[in-house]
Amino acid sequence: MDRALVYLTIVLTPVTAALFQVSTQDKFLVAEVGSDISLPCTLTPPQSPDGLDVRWFHNLFHQLVFILRDGREDRQQQNEEYRGRASLPTGPDTGNLTLILRNVQLSDAGKYHCFVEDRNTPEYEEAFMELMVVGLGTPPAVEVSLQDNSVLLSCSSTGWFPEPAIRWEKEGQYNVSGVDVTHSKKDGLFSIKSDILLSDPRDGKVFCGVRHPVMGKETGTYVKISERKTEEYDKKIEHLRHEIDWRKVSVYKEPILFDHNTAFPGLLISPDFHCISTGERVEVLDDNPERFDTEPCVLGTSLFTSGVHYWETEIQERGGHFWSLGIARHSVRRKGGMRESPETEIWAFRATKEGFSGLTSPPTPISLHQRPVVVGTYLDCEEGKVTFYDANSFQPLFEFMESDFVSVYPFYYVGTGVTFRLNP
Repeated sequence: MDRALVYLTIVLTPVTAALFQVSTQDKFLVAEVGSDISLPCTLTPPQSPDGLDVRWFHNLFHQLVFILRDGREDRQQQNEEYRGRASLPTGPDTGNLTLILRNVQLSDAGKYHCFVEDRNTPEYEEAFMELMVVGLGTPPAVEVSLQDNSVLLSCSSTGWFPEPAIRWEKEGQYNVSGVDVTHSKKDGLFSIKSDILLSDPRDGKVFCGVRHPVMGKETGTYVKISERKTEEYDKKIEHLRHEIDWRKVSVYKEPILFDHNTAFPGLLISPDFHCISTGERVEVLDDNPERFDTEPCVLGTSLFTSGVHYWETEIQERGGHFWSLGIARHSVRRKGGMRESPETEIWAFRATKEGFSGLTSPPTPISLHQRPVVVGTYLDCEEGKVTFYDANSFQPLFEFMESDFVSVYPFYYVGTGVTFRLNP
């Protein structure tokens, strides 16, 4: 039997290696809003640009960030939001396909693909990386203001993403709680503000810090209210308190007039009974029982027996500095000399060339930085209290407390060279 010969031909197709490779050094990148960033991509080995497409896209294949076709940029397919912001400094012939992305926006966050395709063959390769966009924000600014008797510190910062955390520290105290408010703006960035109230501004240095939740970076501001500043704030607080007190009582303001029947004969009263001053000679007037015959005094026409009252008097010192004003009982002595004090039924504030005093017994000296021009008199009959104010600076001048007024009139001692004008 003849042996058959069978020939088996085996055809081996050689396995060819990839013509090129695309790789990236970094798989995760972080960029700050408004900054420029390089997205690295390497082509190995370098290739001729002819017939080669280099495509950078964001998340989806059709979201083209940049495309290089045959070594030339193709702007027609590029998404409009990347025009003028994305560029490829070198081409495939160098092997460096790094993309430059300028003025990074929050919307730029996501996955970026470096895709290379040879149109002459079915060969393509790609590499990708993740880009996180953050906003590190501005250094916090601290504003200092007054609130009642305390100092209010307001710490604010803008330009953050994601939402930051804010905290306060005082010397010896960490994580002091404040009132926090966070807002998201149209551009997606966050602004944050926190308030803290210091009852004692001498607590030392205060720190406000804003911390990025991803980067862990914290930026902060120290505030220290110096003793000098503290004194200034104390003065402002005191001034505001005085103004508030004055405004509370000034709502009771009412007009009053001088009573010519009580005026010392040497005093001159205007026809409308609003002004009074000393004359050059003593007039001869009827000696009625209501008139002061020895001291240059006068009463107002209003008799106060109850309620709350307030009136103002302008003082014009025309060479004279000795005067007093206040209230006097209906039964006050009007004949002969007298000393003004509560014992003589007079509650008054006195000015002299040397200074000021409350006419207690003995008088109480008062230290003032300036001579008052308009004095407001506040009377509370039920409380037995009369208070004198500098109506221009709101400063209280003097106060009589727990007095028994019964029925009282406005009272004035008109010194030489002095003019009083009511209801200025």
